[in-house]
Amino acid sequence: MIFKVTPVDTNVKNEQGGYVYLVEDNWNDWWKYRVLYQMYFKDEQDEVFYIGSVKFGEIGMKEGQDKVNIPKQFESLNNTKLFSLGQDSYYYENLNRLGDQFRDQLLQNLKDISLDLNLLSKVVSLNVTSDAVMRGINIETIKKKYNHLASGNSALTEYDLEFIIPKSENELSERYELPFVSEPDSNPPTNVQAIIGRNGVGKTYLLNQMVGSLIGSEKERENFGEFHSSIVPKNEQIFDNIIYLSFSAFDDAKFFEPKKIKKNGIGYTYIGLKTRAISSKNIKRKKADSLKNTVRTKSTEQLRNEFIESVWTCRAIPSKKARLEQAINMLYTDPIFANSQVADLLMATEEERQYEKKADLEKRELTENEKKYLKDSFIETSEPICKKFSSGHSIVLLTIVKLIQELEEKTLVLLDEPESHLHPPLLSTFTRILSNLLVSRNGMGIIATHSPVILQEIPKKCVWILNRFGREFQFDRPEIETFGENINTLTKEVFSFEITDSGFHKLLHEVANKMESYEDALKYFNNELGMEARAILRALMQQRENG
Repeated sequence: MIFKVTPVDTNVKNEQGGYVYLVEDNWNDWWKYRVLYQMYFKDEQDEVFYIGSVKFGEIGMKEGQDKVNIPKQFESLNNTKLFSLGQDSYYYENLNRLGDQFRDQLLQNLKDISLDLNLLSKVVSLNVTSDAVMRGINIETIKKKYNHLASGNSALTEYDLEFIIPKSENELSERYELPFVSEPDSNPPTNVQAIIGRNGVGKTYLLNQMVGSLIGSEKERENFGEFHSSIVPKNEQIFDNIIYLSFSAFDDAKFFEPKKIKKNGIGYTYIGLKTRAISSKNIKRKKADSLKNTVRTKSTEQLRNEFIESVWTCRAIPSKKARLEQAINMLYTDPIFANSQVADLLMATEEERQYEKKADLEKRELTENEKKYLKDSFIETSEPICKKFSSGHSIVLLTIVKLIQELEEKTLVLLDEPESHLHPPLLSTFTRILSNLLVSRNGMGIIATHSPVILQEIPKKCVWILNRFGREFQFDRPEIETFGENINTLTKEVFSFEITDSGFHKLLHEVANKMESYEDALKYFNNELGMEARAILRALMQQRENG
């Protein structure tokens, strides 16, 4: 295993395969230490894996020394005074995914202090350790969580819960209990679940009940239902954060105000078209108070600005920037994204580097005026790129960027019909990106959908088919395995009744009932029938002949 140290913004895709790359980062801890690197592994097949952020320290650093004496190329740091520490659990989780041998060799060669707790005790009192390497990281987190991961254990936790749906007095059956189970490291992944059904059966209603049950007032929760877990004690939260995503213009559910995670509280983020009306200072007070509670639809310009603002935020945080870079690379299967310049938005401009270099030399942070100027320049550069995208491409970009910005540990993501703005291949890619993001933060997603494309991406044990008869719900698992199944087969499995009574099926039924023979029916359609339509027509004619 060979490590190579490369300059800031190195594109590892253009480097030679078979190396672990440590890309320098301009992050400066207290204007004293610049010891942060972004780690990538490029294998012999030229596939690039982003591992995460890592910091290096050195025993015996001199006064004024802001960088460690790390070689430009090396195999091991064992004969040096250097040591390292990954900056979040994401770093160690990615190493685990690359295999036990790879992880053990890399952490030992980099003298990782979460793996070697004896070394941790020797360097914990150094200034570079407290001010930079362990900045913002509790020593107990290193000894327990990081050491657990560095030893090859998974950070993912099992979710075994059920949503109890409240029932009105007019409903006859018992209350509805809807189970959701996600198993760590399962293949296919089980951290994305789906509720599928035709329009109007209550999918959106169900998601809104889930949101209200978790963040509504105590009085409201009685009407919204509740989540129970067989694993999490009743006095503990199942989730620490909720994200509700809906780009439906007709979603008239209660609008909950976003809120950040607080101690012993739960965070909530809404991603979508709604926003509170902002009253003008010139409007009379009475009118302003009424507008406070008015929900309106965001304009295209507002949504575009929201996207640019989120990219600006994510690119300043190395781990979020890396996740966004990975997601954009996955989107490149779509030709529109492949030919776009959206990835360029993540790269620091020459002007930004000059401003940061000047501030570093002067041992200071960027001034507010400098920050504003650079942000305004970024917005000016971003707007022409964003305007090139269709509404569907814009929404999937906004969704992914906002998810990366807001996703935290133990997050429940609720998505209402993401297929409304996406074509099938892009929807498949989005589902995989969502699953990867949730794995990185130990979260779970529940999608309300009427698209079989989503079912192709998840196993049947993660799918509920929802039907409604009057006021009564009915929930069933698919009878066939869904992951990777044919779209037509999945459509028939979920919507069998609707299919045979709608669209071309209905027309075939009508023609089969009035034509004397199969040949006459073909002539009626001028022989312009596909193979499936011909098979259905022949079967219908045979069925009629057999009485």
